[in-house]
Amino acid sequence: MVTPVSRLLSLTALGGLAALGGLAACERPSSDLSGTWKTTTGAMTLHQTGDEVVGRYETPDGAVHGVRRGDVVSGVWTQAAANRDCGKERDGSRFWGAFVWRVRPDGERFAGSWAYCDEKPEFASGGVWVGERVGAAP
Repeated sequence: MVTPVSRLLSLTALGGLAALGGLAACERPSSDLSGTWKTTTGAMTLHQTGDEVVGRYETPDGAVHGVRRGDVVSGVWTQAAANRDCGKERDGSRFWGAFVWRVRPDGERFAGSWAYCDEKPEFASGGVWVGERVGAAP
C-alpha cells in the first residue's frame, strides 16, 4: 500500500535525481572551443581535444595550455615578453602566469582573469581576459 508519506518520499527522491541529472548536464561542455577568437589579448586560435585546450595569441607570441571542466577553463599562459619576469622558466618562457575563464553556455564567449607567475587568477592581479568566437578552427 502506498501511503501519502511514502509517495512524498518517492517524489522527493525523484526530484533529487532530476536535480542531480541537471547538475551533471551543466558540467558537460556545451561546445568545442576550437576556433578563432577576438580577445582582450588580441586574436587567438584555440584547439580543444577532449578536455585539453591549447592555443596561440598575438600579444607577444602568447600561448595558453589549459583544461576544461564543464564551463571553466584553467591553465597557464606564456609569452615572449611581459611586464613581469617570473624569475624562473615555464614552458620555455620567463613570462607566464595562470588564467581562468568561464565559458558561456553557448560556447561563443568567455570571461575570466589572468595573473602573473604563481599568483592566483581569481584575484585578477594581471587583469580581465574576455573573448568572443569569430570563426571556426583554421
